[in-house]
Amino acid sequence: MAARHLQARFQTIVNKSVTEGTHDVYETNWADLIFFMNNQLERELWLPVSTDVVALYIAHLDERGYRASSIQQKLLAISYLHTMRAMEDPCKAKPIVAAIKCLKWDQLPSEPSALITEGFIAV
Repeated sequence: MAARHLQARFQTIVNKSVTEGTHDVYETNWADLIFFMNNQLERELWLPVSTDVVALYIAHLDERGYRASSIQQKLLAISYLHTMRAMEDPCKAKPIVAAIKCLKWDQLPSEPSALITEGFIAV
């Protein structure tokens, strides 16, 4: 009984770590990822989110015309949820970080390197 009370108290403390506005943005961005998973990949979303799903999500957002900064905002919801559940953050994977950096610089290569991309994304 005491453990439940303490668990609820801790959850209240953690929930106060972000503003209500930030929480709403995370919730909206998380809902967008769920919509993407259900409609584009025809899969349900499970935690932890895999790096290949994040990669496909980035490509999807880029195709829809999102700027790198907006894509980063959407990825923050994924990072936050994983961090708060003590899970490895798929958004910190080197290929994901490199992709965001590339989008920021607006330097998409004409031909992707097979050395880097081949076998990375499981579709």
